[in-house]
Amino acid sequence: MKILTDHSVFFDPALRFQMKKEGCSYFARNNFEWQCSTFLPQKPQDALIWCASIWESKMREGCHMRRIDSNFLALEYVRKGSLYVRQDDAAFLAEEGDFFLLRPGGDLEFMTGPPGFCLKDSVILSGNLLEDILKRTGLDGKNYLPEVNGKKFEILLRSFKAFSKNFHAGMLQELEHRSYDLILLLKEPSPAKRCPDALMVLLGFMENNLTQPFSLRELARRYGCSVSHLTRLFHLHYASTPHRMLVEMRMRRAVSLLLETDLSVKEIAAKVGYENSLNFSTEFKKRHRLSPRLFRKGAPSL
Repeated sequence: MKILTDHSVFFDPALRFQMKKEGCSYFARNNFEWQCSTFLPQKPQDALIWCASIWESKMREGCHMRRIDSNFLALEYVRKGSLYVRQDDAAFLAEEGDFFLLRPGGDLEFMTGPPGFCLKDSVILSGNLLEDILKRTGLDGKNYLPEVNGKKFEILLRSFKAFSKNFHAGMLQELEHRSYDLILLLKEPSPAKRCPDALMVLLGFMENNLTQPFSLRELARRYGCSVSHLTRLFHLHYASTPHRMLVEMRMRRAVSLLLETDLSVKEIAAKVGYENSLNFSTEFKKRHRLSPRLFRKGAPSL
């Protein structure tokens, strides 16, 4: 994968509006040599995460696609050739063997790269908790995925295709589980880059001291490295940042306290490190789409 600083390659006067579907606008200059699609059963209404379809494509020179405000996640795997890819302000060249994500929403596009062709697989995922799962796994801010286990990916790909051919209603739950397995595979660190014991100790310290107003500098000092190095370690092993991990820990603890105690929202805010209960409620609602009070009452999700 190569980062692109010049986005002019995406300027294409031949790109034309195709259609608008489910709020997503599609633009294209179609130049596919062939496409082969595998459609999975229609997503159940209560599905948390779901594989909707798999597309195998060979793109000729000049093939160019653009989507605005899509409501699904596309996992893309370049088997041969290359693709220019842009997602909002980030752009890169994906080459043979590269995995990357085209996330829901935003403005994204891809087009055939320098060899003049691209052979790729696309796995389309949707579901009621897709955006929340992406946030919780740290994939919501990722474009390029440098360490996906190719063998495991191929096994999951074959299992999805098998489901499409021999499906019955009893497989619905198993198909949802396989879709979640795919998400976990995308966030799985390389076995060669096992999380250092000292980093796990630091996470345990954070978890046990949520009332402390940690700073990046303090965490780096406790670990014994620079702020930039600590940030790289979190990104490498957890696909996250120290701050995001700390917030997630606080929100998990808050959920437990809301459901298992009679403490007031103000008291819970203090126990998870927020001096201002309004700031706590704002952060909580950002993740759960409910205020802490409504969450405790069991109000339905919006």
